[in-house]
Formats: sequence, structure tokens, C-alpha cells
Amino acid sequence: MSSSSTEATTEASINTQSDIGFTCQFTAGLRHVEASMVDHPLLTDDLACHLAGAKALGLAEQELASLSAQQGPGKHLRVPARSRLLDDALKPPLQTLANTGSSCNVVALGAGMDTRPWRLRQTSSLSAVHWYDVDFPAIVELKRKLLARARAETGRNERTSEDATASSPAASSSSADASASALTPLLTTPVSPVTTPPGASTQDPDSSAACAQQSDSPPQQQGASIPQSSFPLLTASWTAVPHDLADGSLAAALEVAGFNSHLPTIWLAEAVLYYMPVAQAAGVLQMAASLSHPGSALLATCVDAELLQASRDLQAGHVFANLFQFEIDELLRDGLGQHWTVQRPPETTKVLAARLLGADCYVAEYGGAECMFTAVLTP
Repeated sequence: MSSSSTEATTEASINTQSDIGFTCQFTAGLRHVEASMVDHPLLTDDLACHLAGAKALGLAEQELASLSAQQGPGKHLRVPARSRLLDDALKPPLQTLANTGSSCNVVALGAGMDTRPWRLRQTSSLSAVHWYDVDFPAIVELKRKLLARARAETGRNERTSEDATASSPAASSSSADASASALTPLLTTPVSPVTTPPGASTQDPDSSAACAQQSDSPPQQQGASIPQSSFPLLTASWTAVPHDLADGSLAAALEVAGFNSHLPTIWLAEAVLYYMPVAQAAGVLQMAASLSHPGSALLATCVDAELLQASRDLQAGHVFANLFQFEIDELLRDGLGQHWTVQRPPETTKVLAARLLGADCYVAEYGGAECMFTAVLTP
């Protein structure tokens, strides 16, 4: 089978065998549409369209058109708003860690087509971050190929023996202690209001077709250096971790990937936990806690009861029909256990976007909302 046939088969398997797999590309498509088609966008993401693919981009454009017709023009898409809110929650602790000269980990659970290691250009502190994207093996494989086609830099994720020595428990203990004291206080402080949204994307509004065309070009050879990268890597390292969160072996998968548990870790769970039964989500969060150095934190989202019911009521064949397994109150009651302490009551991303970003967001056509919360290790 030719290389191009293999790549087409991989992408098709994502889209037809797993609705969850397709939603990660749809999410990237929504970020692209927000960045390139909405006035005063909440974020800039020039890489998103390269990862979304033509089908997801088309669906995302249809979503904006439908919501504009139903709820009026000029509002923001709720999924990119969620991403922006998590961006803002992530930046202050990372900057404080950088100011102390410390390194840390960020582990994005169910990362999908997340682009933060390439797009958070205003966060200079990313240079001290070891970033791990965890997702299904097929999604990881597809993302790697799409990143290569987009000429996104990924090569610094290969650790050398010197890197391993430098990140050993003995070498990292002093910086980790400094990081622990720096991380927790900032996560208890509300994000400062943003009065001026970021500027518009540098992409042309009609760039979806160009991205789809580029996705058909031959990929760069895996592992080869990419000269004049279109999307430089902003983190100290980026590692893709092919792993099914449901199988209970997250610790082993991260160990193979070179994860250093002696550094503080920010666990990022954006739109992932509620796709699995609450007992499995609890197991993932318990495992994350066991791998966390003092000062680690959890940034997460979860649907509310209305959105959970809406998913159950959608007709068969809808991309979100019966995908969600539980809602925020169940997660707080049954999922966090004694390992994580929520800092303040969760709020919907629509409410947070209005208060912190001055942004009015569309609500889902089928109702409900997604909530966001931060938590720290329970002492």
C-alpha cells in the first residue's frame, strides 16, 4: 500500500470508527473559524486548519453560519472561548515558574489536535515546559503526520542521555521545590479581566481551502529536521504519548515517554473526562495525582446536566449523540476523590468568557453548557 493510501486510511478510520476521534478535528476547525471568520477573535491559531481537515473545517463553518442565523451575528464560538479561558488559566503559573528558573510538565489528556505548544507565542515561559500530548494511538499517528505536512517543528522532543541526567530526581529537586511554592498561589487567583481581545489572525478568511490543499501534500519524513519551520515549537520539548486513558496504565505510558514526576505538573483535561464513565475518569485523576509533585494542579472542563441530557436526546448519527457520560456534579462528587481539591465552584465557560474576556458567546444549538474548574493536590 502506498504512503498516501495509508495516510488516507488512517484519517478515514478516525472519522468513521470513532466519533470522539472526529470531534478533536472538529474542535481544531472551530478554533480556525473563530480566528479567521469572527471579528475580534478570542485567539489566534494559524495551525488549526492544517490539523482539522476539509470535513471538519466545513462543518465548523456551517456551525458558525447556523448559530449566526439563529442567535444573531457578532458573537464568539463557545469551544474556542473554552480554549482561550484555559490558555489564560495556564499562563500565570507557567510565567511564575519561569521567573524562579524552574521547569515543569504540562500533560494534556486527550489532547487531540491541541496546538498550544505552537500557538501561545505571548507566553515566553513555555521555554521551560516539557509538554506531553496523550491520546489514542490512531489520533497521535494522524496528528504527527498532519504536523509534518504543516511543517510544524516537533524535533526537540527527542531526549538525550544528558537530558535524562539533568532531569533526574537529584538534579531537579531544588527547582521542583521552588516550583511547588510558585504554582499553587497563582491558581487561586482569578484571571485578570481582558479588556482588549487579541488581534485578528494573520490568516486569510478564505484559507480553509488552502489548508485542505496543503494537507494533501507529501508529509515530511518522520524524525527529520524541518528547515525554516512554519510553526516553531515554543516549549522545551513536545512528546506525543499514544495511550488509551481507559486502560489504566497512564503511569507506564508516561514513563516510557520520559515523564519526570519530580517536577510540578499541570494536568490539562479539556473536554475529555466526560467521554468516559465517571469511574474511569476517577481512575485517571487518581493516577495523575499519584504522579504529581507537590505544587501540581489540574485544569479541567466538564459538561453540565443540561448538556449531558442534550447529548442523550440527540438523534442517532449526530456527531455528539450519546457521547457524554456524566456531568459536572457527578465528577465533583465521584471523580476527584480525596486527591484533588477544587479551588472555587465551577462556572460555565459562557459566564467566564463574559466576565473575564468581555465576550458574548453562542450557546449550543442543543442546549446546555460546559463548566471549567481548577484544582490542586489535596495536602
